[in-house]
Amino acid sequence: MTARETNLVNAFETTLAAQLASGGTTMNLTDDPGIDSPVYFVIDPDNDSNREVVLWSSGTNHAAATVTRDIDSKHGTDPTHAAGTQVRLAVVKQHIEEAHDAIQQGFVLEDGDGTEVTIAPAVASGVYTQREVKFIDSGGLDINWTDTDAGTDGDPYDLTFTLDLNGLTAATVNIANDSIAIIDADDSNLTRKESLADVIAAIDGTGLTASSGVLSVDSSQAITALTGGDLTIFDDTNNADVSLKIGTSATEALSIEVLNGASNKTAEEIKISTSTASGTANHGKISIYIDDTEILDIDDGGIDLASGKTFAIDGTDLPTTSFTAGNLIDFDGTDIDVDLSEAAEAAIADGDYILFLDGGATGTAAKEALADVATLFAGTGLSAASSVISVNLNGVSAGTVAQAADSIVFIDADDNATKKESIADFVDAIDGAGLDASSGTLVNAAIGKQSMWVPAAAMYPTQSNGCAAITGVETTAGRPDMYVLDFDASSDENAQFSIAMPSYWNEGTITFQVYWTTTATDTDGVAWALSGVVCSDNDTIDAAFGTAVVVTDDALGAAEDLCVSAESGAVTIAGTPAAGDLAYFNIMRDVSDANDDMAEDARLIGVKIFYTVDDVHEA
Repeated sequence: MTARETNLVNAFETTLAAQLASGGTTMNLTDDPGIDSPVYFVIDPDNDSNREVVLWSSGTNHAAATVTRDIDSKHGTDPTHAAGTQVRLAVVKQHIEEAHDAIQQGFVLEDGDGTEVTIAPAVASGVYTQREVKFIDSGGLDINWTDTDAGTDGDPYDLTFTLDLNGLTAATVNIANDSIAIIDADDSNLTRKESLADVIAAIDGTGLTASSGVLSVDSSQAITALTGGDLTIFDDTNNADVSLKIGTSATEALSIEVLNGASNKTAEEIKISTSTASGTANHGKISIYIDDTEILDIDDGGIDLASGKTFAIDGTDLPTTSFTAGNLIDFDGTDIDVDLSEAAEAAIADGDYILFLDGGATGTAAKEALADVATLFAGTGLSAASSVISVNLNGVSAGTVAQAADSIVFIDADDNATKKESIADFVDAIDGAGLDASSGTLVNAAIGKQSMWVPAAAMYPTQSNGCAAITGVETTAGRPDMYVLDFDASSDENAQFSIAMPSYWNEGTITFQVYWTTTATDTDGVAWALSGVVCSDNDTIDAAFGTAVVVTDDALGAAEDLCVSAESGAVTIAGTPAAGDLAYFNIMRDVSDANDDMAEDARLIGVKIFYTVDDVHEA
């Protein structure tokens, strides 16, 4: 990555307006992200095999953005992205990496003889450790932190370099040969050295004489008094900062300073100040008198006018009477405050205005129509009209519903608040009788295993090896009669029946239970076998049955007791099952089965068929 600043905007997503071919370096975005290069985008972000991170490296036209392909080096060959492919500005990784690069490159310090040292944080296992630079006091130079509080633009940390001549090694002055440091105005104000003798010779003006570094006052030019004329102090140099101090010492004095710019001779500030080491209140005050009459004092508390004096503007005295605060205005000591609580109540309506600061916290006070504020606040999914913001779902971007993970918005009746709930939980809450919910999908509960009853009266003995014909048997007059098919114990006997299978049958295997009885009073057993075959329209009915599946059962010890077998194993129906097929079934008493040891007739009452449906309606 590169140590640079790239642009970023929250939650921007668009599509490619045109194909970005493999090897292409110009990308056409459907929508303007509202920022210019450099910007990172991810193309086809939800496609793991085709996802690509690119850098819009230059330019301001989103419809012809010059890009650097495959920033993550994920693809050997740049993939091709079709028009309409999703593009998202959510590439945080590259921004963080470039921020790390910027931090890791540190900065360079160079000393006076050109030696450079790079100051960069140490990085170990992803953890940054700061480096420390120490300034060493030496040769009369003191280096100290004088302000380590806040560290803001208004209150920065202060590192002060102070020339402390007390730190220099003491020596005996050789006036004729020693030198001192000067700022040479003729050489770009550079620091130079000059012999003391030359300096003294340069400053020996009128009334003074210099000799071998010794400055003497000419006896004929001694100044005993300054009378008449003007006292003028000029220093015709940039940043001269000329001052006049009057007092007993630098710490007990009145100072008048003319402060100039660093590169000019402009009197940018006239500074009048007093200094005193006294801790007594108002020591160092300035008192101003006119014609020996006191006008005002400037002391620790500020400006105090003498009794009977006033401030005036253009000759007109300022009033000294009290002021009365009007509506929405409060006087609080020396402060004037706006008090909106004093405003009369009124119903806000379309056409009203509100006050605001135009340009931020320090902007200009302005007014704006409430309708315009509503329009400004109406973001995605909202619309504004006549100062009213309404939900407008037509403005929300279309998406694909993932019912197992997505959520919907609803009004919670428990607290009448707008909340969200997963679609899966919502569907689960509304799955009433006859419905089941699974991962956000509703299904008809009737879909699945079903049964149908086929009584013996709907069956008929086969033409070959058939059982006895249907027989009506009276149990007791006025009680249930039985219509049965009798299967004897001497040989395998058969009966058949047919069913037009419903179109919503899943054409799979079936199972069955046999309902039967006997005249015997023992607990001998029988074996029942069922097989089937289906025929579609235009199929021959002369078709072989599938493999018979046997289910066994034992009598219960009393004549005319209802015996119900266990549910059988799966029966595969021969043929090619299809919706609406006619199915033929053959039921047989299998006397050769080891469990079939009952000597009496087994009386078949009926068969319950179990089958599976995948719909609830006929086709």
